[in-house]
Amino acid sequence: MKTSITTANMLLRAMEFETMLNVLNSEGNMMYVDRTYSLLGDIQDSLLIWCEQ
Repeated sequence: MKTSITTANMLLRAMEFETMLNVLNSEGNMMYVDRTYSLLGDIQDSLLIWCEQ
């Protein structure tokens, strides 16, 4: 059960990250850069947890 919750969380974060990238590309708005890097860190942490299970 924990694995499926982690996987779902990982997918949601990946989709949020993709949305952020699309916003950055379309608007050229630098306001989202910090948030984007924060999401990258969250995705990396989730992947590490997922791989350790």
